[in-house]
Amino acid sequence: MPMKVSVILPFTSGRPEDLAVNTWYSNADLLSTGGDEFVDWVRDLYVGDVAETYDGIGRLIAGQVNKAGCILRSVGFNPATGKETSEANEEVIELGNQYDAENLPSEVALCLSYDAGFLLGVPKGRTRGRVFIGPLCNINGTTATNPSRPGATYISDLVEFAGVSAAARNAAGAAISLYSPTDGVLRTIRAFSCDNEWDTQRRRGVEPTSRTIQTVAVTP
Repeated sequence: MPMKVSVILPFTSGRPEDLAVNTWYSNADLLSTGGDEFVDWVRDLYVGDVAETYDGIGRLIAGQVNKAGCILRSVGFNPATGKETSEANEEVIELGNQYDAENLPSEVALCLSYDAGFLLGVPKGRTRGRVFIGPLCNINGTTATNPSRPGATYISDLVEFAGVSAAARNAAGAAISLYSPTDGVLRTIRAFSCDNEWDTQRRRGVEPTSRTIQTVAVTP
């Protein structure tokens, strides 16, 4: 049975409703080697990998989050019904120190998008998805521009690691996927992307001027 992993970021306010959640999906079985590879991929994405090729999303996250008390929650999942199919496993993870001591407003986020590529007869809206990464520390590319934009290096490092590491984990069975609740199916992610703009609860303020894309290589 497929699975999902949620990264739960509790705020320092301590209120149960104050948290951010990013959820990822896999067509691998929860108790399989592929399932372990998937969990490892999500963990590496947020806390950094052992090889230190990426510092982790956690270093982008601002001080509003209790970084020592974040949760990696993995559970079996039935795409057809949207319901969980097993007891959840919760692992405490600690996010790295933020790149900058200044915190941006808590509604500011980066939108990390992903898609399954072109599928004949399937509407585009069912072949793509996104997670909103935040709240963020000050990762402005420059303070000389108004309005500011996220730094290009932060975006490129994130997108490249997501795509390259997903390909490596998929080769070991991770089956990293996106979920279409309309169809009740999972589809393999073929690419990650992120625009050079902030995304907030009030929606976008400026138009993006560039998009960073990393395809997920398929093992023959």
